[in-house]
Amino acid sequence: MLPTRFAYDLGHFQPNQKHPALSIYWRMSKNGCLKDFRITQTTAMNKADLSPTETDEALNNSSHSQHRAIQFFSQLSRQLCEHRQTTDPIVDLPTKQIRILNQDVHVQESENTLADNLIHELTLLAGVATGRWCDKRNIPAIYETRDPIENPESFTQIPHPVVRCHEMNRQKPSIDFSTNPDMHHGHGISHYCSITQPTTRYTDLIMQRQIIHYIKTEQSHYTIDYLNTLRYRMRETHGLIDGLVYRHTRDLILQSWQNQIGHKFRAVVLHLKVHGVFVELL
Repeated sequence: MLPTRFAYDLGHFQPNQKHPALSIYWRMSKNGCLKDFRITQTTAMNKADLSPTETDEALNNSSHSQHRAIQFFSQLSRQLCEHRQTTDPIVDLPTKQIRILNQDVHVQESENTLADNLIHELTLLAGVATGRWCDKRNIPAIYETRDPIENPESFTQIPHPVVRCHEMNRQKPSIDFSTNPDMHHGHGISHYCSITQPTTRYTDLIMQRQIIHYIKTEQSHYTIDYLNTLRYRMRETHGLIDGLVYRHTRDLILQSWQNQIGHKFRAVVLHLKVHGVFVELL
C-alpha cells in the first residue's frame, strides 16, 4: 500500500485541481499509426470526470459538451485495436467477475463499456510510446511481455464456447517482465512499458521515477542490474499474492455453498479429474 497522501491526493486526478503529471504528446497518422511523440513533466487538471455511463451518453448525444472529444477517442481506439497484430484466438465471451460482500460470493458477467475500451487502448498506446522513448535513448526499462499461445488453431476445434474459453485461459502463457523490448503477443505490440498505474503497480512507479530523473539530468536513475533484480522479485511476489487470493476466494466460495447442498445448477463439464469433475457454473 502506498501512503494515503500519494495514492489519493497526488495519485488521483480530483476534478478541477492541479496535479503534477507526466504527459505524453503524440502525433498520429490519419489511419491511426503512431508517428512521433515526446514525454515531459506537466501540471494537469481534470475538467471532465465522466463515469462509464456518462461516457456512453456523451458519444450518443451530439449536444453533450464532451461529444466531439469522446467521438474522436472512440474512433482512435478502434483504429489502434485494428493495428495491433495478435495471433491469440479471439473468444467472444463476457468476463466473469467474482465479488465478495460480507462473506457472500457473487459471480456476475460484465461486458467492456466504451470507457473500458478507451482506457485500454490509450493505456497500451502510452506504454508503447514510453517503451520506444526509453529504447531510443538507451534508458534501462522494465517491459511487459508475453509469449504467444502455442497451436491457437486447436482452440477452434473445441465446439463449446465455455470449454474453449477455459482451455485458452488454462494454456495461455503468463505475463512476464523483461529489460528487453520483446513482444507482448497478448496485445500484439512490442516495447510495452507500463507507467499509467503508479498507485497500484510498483514497476509503473519505478519507471515514472526513471523517466523524471532522465528528463532532469539526462541520466538514468536505475541501472539495468537493479531492474533485473527488481523484476525477479516482482515475479515471486506476484506468485505469492495470486496464491493467497486464489485460496481465500476458494475458501469463501466453499463456505457460501454449505447452504446450497441439494440445489441444482446449470453447468458445463470442463474436464475429468482423478477425484471428481471440474465444471463451470452457468
